[in-house]
Amino acid sequence: MHDNASGIVLRELKGEICEQANDCSGAPYALCHGGLCAHKEVFPVLNSELAGIVILPLLLGLANIGGIGGGGLIIPIMIALFGFSTRESIAISNSTIFLGSVARFFLFSLKQRHPDKDATIIEYSLASVMIPVVLAGSYIGVLMNVILPEIVLTIILTLLLCYLTYTSFSKAI
Repeated sequence: MHDNASGIVLRELKGEICEQANDCSGAPYALCHGGLCAHKEVFPVLNSELAGIVILPLLLGLANIGGIGGGGLIIPIMIALFGFSTRESIAISNSTIFLGSVARFFLFSLKQRHPDKDATIIEYSLASVMIPVVLAGSYIGVLMNVILPEIVLTIILTLLLCYLTYTSFSKAI
């Protein structure tokens, strides 16, 4: 991390060395600062980022209402409209899904009651079976994110998203 004159922290992009902004591979999202490429600051906002600011909350709201996290939506939008790398998009996706889940739990799930018995709508026995598997999958995903090159991660995520889209549509039809 490097600080610029205004004290705003900029992150390095793959350690690319540059002399001007055109030398950075992530333009227009990357700028040359102190001889290293860094992601642009929040302002000025680009048109694609404005589109993402409008589209992302709408899609995430629908995904959260449907009970899915929305990671398959967040990652491509963060890459295409905000210029983040695959690894950065995965991290943003994970934190967004986590915060959405926490909000949904405290705002809705705690208030809903089971239709047949005096209990919350959450099925804790199912959760106790799922949690170890989810944690193991998360651990494997973190290891893959660290070990695999970014292009391989992108290919895997694309194939997974295509497969999940196909199975969802085939079950809906």
